[in-house]
Amino acid sequence: MSKYCMRCGRQNEDQSAFCVACGAALPAVQQGPSAGSSAERAAVQPPSATFTAESGPLGQGRASRGIFLKDGKGAVVYVAKRRALYESQNLELLQSQDIEIVDGLGQTKGSVNHKMHVTHASFEVCDPYKNVLGVINAGRAHGAHAPPNCWLEDADGNRQGKFEFTGKGIFGLLKSDGTKVFDARLTALEAGEGMVQRLKELASRSYAIDVFDPSFSALMLMGTIAAIEASW
Repeated sequence: MSKYCMRCGRQNEDQSAFCVACGAALPAVQQGPSAGSSAERAAVQPPSATFTAESGPLGQGRASRGIFLKDGKGAVVYVAKRRALYESQNLELLQSQDIEIVDGLGQTKGSVNHKMHVTHASFEVCDPYKNVLGVINAGRAHGAHAPPNCWLEDADGNRQGKFEFTGKGIFGLLKSDGTKVFDARLTALEAGEGMVQRLKELASRSYAIDVFDPSFSALMLMGTIAAIEASW
C-alpha cells in the first residue's frame, strides 16, 4: 500500500517516513487485522456444548447394544438402539436398520428411519411425533477403507451441509456456508496397543464431540452419530 503526502499529494512508498517531494512527515501506516486472524479466532472459539458418545451393551443379550450420548458431566442424555425384529418363521431375534432414541429413563424421544435408494442410503432423524428434523444421506465410499460420502438435508430435501472426514474416526459437519456445526473424534483408537486391545476398543467405541452451533439439538446429534455409525 502507498502513502500520499497530506501537504503536496505526492505518492510515496509505504515505508517512507517523509515525503520525497516536499519533506513533510508522512502518517504511519495503520496495520489492520491479518487475513488469518478471523480464522484463528474461529479455531480457538470454545464450543457451545461438549458431549461423548459411547457404544456399549444395553442388557445381557448378545444383540442388545446401543450408543449412549452423555453430556459434559457424564449424564446420559439419549440412547440410540436398533429396533428388534422377529423373523416370522422361527422367531429368531434380528436387528433392523431403524433406530429408536430414548432418554436416560427409557422414554422414547425420537427415531432414525433407514431407507435404501439406488445411489445412497438415507437416515431420517425424527422427533417423538414423527416430524423429520433432518436427513443424513450416505453415498457409496470411493474405496474399501474410504469413509462414506455423507451430507445433511432438511425435511424438504434441501441440502444443509456436508460431513468432512479428516482422519480415522475424525469427522465434522459443515453448513453450506462453511460454518462448523460440530466435530467428533473417535478417542478409542488413541488408547492401548496390541491387536486384542484394539479389537476391544473397536467393539466399544467412544467419541469426543464439540458442538459449535447451539441450534443443533442434542436429539439431532444423537441421530446423526447413530446414522454415521450405521453407514460405515
